[in-house]
Amino acid sequence: TYTGDTRVSAGALRVAAANVINGSDLVLNGGVLEINGDLDTGNPGDFTRTVGTTGADDVRWTGDGGFSASGANREVRLNNAVAAVTWGGATPTSGFVGANNALILGSVSSGNTVTLANAVVLGGTGTRTIRTVAGTAAGIANGTLSGGVSGTASLAVTGNGRLDLTAVNTNSGTLTVTGSEVRLTGAATMASVVNSGGTSGITVQQGGRLVLDYSGSAAINRIGDTTDIALSGGRLDMFGREDTDFTETAGVLRSLAGGNQVNVQRTSNHDTVLAFSSLARSAGSTLEFTNDTSVGTLGNTNNNPRVTFVTAPTLEQTILPYAVFGNGTTPTAFAGITSGRLTGVTGTNTAETSWTDAIIAAPTGATDRALDADRTVGALNLGNNVNVTQNGSRTLTVSTGAILSTGATASTLTTTNLQVGGTGNRELITHVYGGGLTLDTRIQNNGNTTGLTKSGSGSLTLAGTTANTYTGVTTVNAGTLVLAKSDGVTAIAGNLVIGDGRGIDTVRLGANEQIADSATVTLRGGELGNALNVARLELNGLISDTIPSRIETFATLAITGNSVLDFGGGHVCSPTFLQLDSLTVAADSLLTITNWIEFTDFLLVEKATFESTQLARVVFDGYSGTANWKNYDSTYYQVTPVPEPSTYGALSLGGLTAFVLFRRRRRSV
Repeated sequence: TYTGDTRVSAGALRVAAANVINGSDLVLNGGVLEINGDLDTGNPGDFTRTVGTTGADDVRWTGDGGFSASGANREVRLNNAVAAVTWGGATPTSGFVGANNALILGSVSSGNTVTLANAVVLGGTGTRTIRTVAGTAAGIANGTLSGGVSGTASLAVTGNGRLDLTAVNTNSGTLTVTGSEVRLTGAATMASVVNSGGTSGITVQQGGRLVLDYSGSAAINRIGDTTDIALSGGRLDMFGREDTDFTETAGVLRSLAGGNQVNVQRTSNHDTVLAFSSLARSAGSTLEFTNDTSVGTLGNTNNNPRVTFVTAPTLEQTILPYAVFGNGTTPTAFAGITSGRLTGVTGTNTAETSWTDAIIAAPTGATDRALDADRTVGALNLGNNVNVTQNGSRTLTVSTGAILSTGATASTLTTTNLQVGGTGNRELITHVYGGGLTLDTRIQNNGNTTGLTKSGSGSLTLAGTTANTYTGVTTVNAGTLVLAKSDGVTAIAGNLVIGDGRGIDTVRLGANEQIADSATVTLRGGELGNALNVARLELNGLISDTIPSRIETFATLAITGNSVLDFGGGHVCSPTFLQLDSLTVAADSLLTITNWIEFTDFLLVEKATFESTQLARVVFDGYSGTANWKNYDSTYYQVTPVPEPSTYGALSLGGLTAFVLFRRRRRSV
């Protein structure tokens, strides 16, 4: 019977009956109303309150907020209608979501879909944000907008859930999807979204996904014919129509950064074509072109699902070295182009004496290759348990820089040197799936500046007793990179970037001092709160009674997004050390330190560059509050979870002695 405000400041307030909050204004200021029954019996919709600030039983936003559904799918009709509500008013004057606040759809406790039936006017300038929250049920929309979206402001969809749009939308600002899935289905179109000032009309990033779903729908142009789609650790899907052939036309496909996926699948026996004007790719980015279903085969013939380009991208030796192609979950070929249509290039199983820079070699496990001389090959497609070795001391040059490994059992490449052909800035691009790939070799520049790019869900291991000397950036877009050269032998000579904001991307140390002392290591995770998109550096210490279990030194550890530093391994008598010149943590980012053991694990940052303000965005798993620091010696601070007991000094002295002794064993070059 209370009549004061009902304020939801975080999480979800689940309400099953109208009389629970009747007579009270609902104020959304950080949380959601979780509708668990018909809260407005007799009216269409399950929640129909008036948006406002003066009447009784109003609903108003004074911060972020929204709705979720429980027990069944639920519908919200603000103002007891489906008429438009306008975003961006001077909250709380207008009542609806303020310009700088987010509309939240879904909650962690919700198992159903909540639909906002009102049309939504975004307003004229700025960016409006919808945050989706995944609940207890997989494969459903957490929120649906069934009224049209209009206005010239941009729209950003964030979070870890799914938003379905089912109506004609006329909004003309840009669309950015971060972490969340946005699905255009039913009558939905966003054909008015256009490129703006050099920015792509649509950007999908940090694990975001855009689905153009035509299954069961009438012919409709869901996106503009000249609208560019930019992927930066993102995924684009097209699901074909059931009743007839259909082609969706877009502008430039831009692979901006990270590992990206374009999935085209037909729903029935009809053509499903995704047609781009062209393809543009930035260094360090990779692409997977797939057909996730068993219906049809991704290709360039008959009524199979297809990807086409009006202006075909430039090939190197018949392939796009940065792109792979396949049906199902594991690509089996490099991507190529035939008459503007995307195709797969698997290569040929030919003797190594026949290799040239034009050959895409595909040796099988039954015919391993032992190099009898220095060889050049266009690209390598390694299947199950393939071993490329050498007789004597040999250099293998991969002219395109592309290596694909897909077998269930790991493949290996063992040569004295491995290098990439061409001049200028070049990349050794490894697409690794299945059991993994080991490069037991020295990767070197070849009159060029070579970088290493890792894509695919498998593990790539850099092994051997000789240091890698390539000087370009090493980029890990997906899966795991293991650094396992001999102790003190450099695996990474340049800078290292771990993660693209999509998936769990990991670098694991398999030996000591694998990264150059001068390197900057960037952990590039996804949005905070999204455990599906994390960048990880695993120190992976081993138990040893004579030297530190793991020690690594490099210049800068730079944190963006949701990132993890894992101290797993080691014990008190065999500590783990990470020594840094500087530590930086970007705004809206978080470094979580896991498996840290007091008196055993040491994160050291040079005093000359130390900024204590960075520690406000550093936490230790299992400890409360943010990180602290204290003196370690005259040169370093130690980053710790809590102020340590007085006994620490004596114990750390033993660790310091081991650290100093080990540092005398400098890396070999």
